[in-house]
Amino acid sequence: MYLNETLGYRHFHQTLYALLVIFFFIFALSPQTSTASSPCDANYRYEVDSTNKTVTFISQTNRDQVPRTVASADVDSFVAFLSEGKDTVNCTYNSYSAYARDKNNVYHEDKIVIGADPKTFVLLNAMYGRDKDHVYADGVLLSDADVSTFAPYSIINGQKGYYYKDKNWVYGAGVAIDPSGFVLLSPEKNEYIPVYAKNTSSVYYGIQIAGADVATFELVDRANEEEAKDKNRVYRGNAVLVGIDPVSYVQLGCGYWKDKNHVYRYDTPNSNKIIDIYDAVTFEHLDLCSFTKDKDGVYYEHKIIDGADPVSFIIKDVNEKFIVYDRNYTYNLKGERMGAFSKPAPSQIETPVVEAINSDIKNNEVLDETIDKSVNDSHVSEEKQEHKQPLSFLESFFNWIKSFF
Repeated sequence: MYLNETLGYRHFHQTLYALLVIFFFIFALSPQTSTASSPCDANYRYEVDSTNKTVTFISQTNRDQVPRTVASADVDSFVAFLSEGKDTVNCTYNSYSAYARDKNNVYHEDKIVIGADPKTFVLLNAMYGRDKDHVYADGVLLSDADVSTFAPYSIINGQKGYYYKDKNWVYGAGVAIDPSGFVLLSPEKNEYIPVYAKNTSSVYYGIQIAGADVATFELVDRANEEEAKDKNRVYRGNAVLVGIDPVSYVQLGCGYWKDKNHVYRYDTPNSNKIIDIYDAVTFEHLDLCSFTKDKDGVYYEHKIIDGADPVSFIIKDVNEKFIVYDRNYTYNLKGERMGAFSKPAPSQIETPVVEAINSDIKNNEVLDETIDKSVNDSHVSEEKQEHKQPLSFLESFFNWIKSFF
């Protein structure tokens, strides 16, 4: 009887296993709904209702905006433009383009582009389009533009830049700019985001920056092409960052800036947030961005580490392990004290010795043997974690089945 029960139990599980395998392959081979982004997930899109003969324009950039009917659209011939100047039915693939056409008109959003010829109209980029006679910016005629010479100001690795030009003008944000002395302050990267530029009389970030001083205008840092300053003000894009001293303002890295008065973190596109716990003159961030220090102390995520010595506090990445210590203590990577630092003696760990340690570690050299022996890896080091790849669905499925046997 025991044997029969055992065989029955085994038969039951074998049957269950077979059914689960069959279920899996039915699921895996059946058509699935794609999770890829639909072309209609663009910032701007047109929806064509062939049944009710209507076309609707929807702005995804303003979620509260009510969809607008394109009142004059011919549904049967209506198509929306791609960024490359091609077009497609139903909606725009390019998340920055809001141009379309039918057999009668060219459209920008829900409005007719007055005078544009639908047969010859092509999209140049998100903002500009042209037909055989004219150039348009966001659906508005650029009356001064020369259609035969209108072209990108820059081509970067085959990509169009933001600014355009013709034989007479440079164009930014659909506005003609005097080309006299015109120069870009950093290379363009794409057609959607402007860079700082200036001519002999004005400064531009797509549009003119009112009141900017041309003679002293410069980027804050070459690594950050969206901030600039002149003798009077600091700018982020077109916005003025109020209350910052432009002469002493510098970017430090790790998301920090400072001037002679304050340390700052990014707050909004138009402002920085003052971190008022720091002494601006002596402030610096360390090799791990969560750690900072000034003359008064060492900090982890803006909270002071009790007893940490700012003069000798140091973080080093040695053989893929972070070592955190000062003349008195060792610490983990959250700034928590782990134990006393006893070798070499605290009296020996003055600033010159710390500088010598820095020198020893350059070019990936190992710490001095004396220091290395004094460090207990379990207390003061944390290895960089290797992120394990998650199991695939197939692996997880069969592991779950095996759990029954």
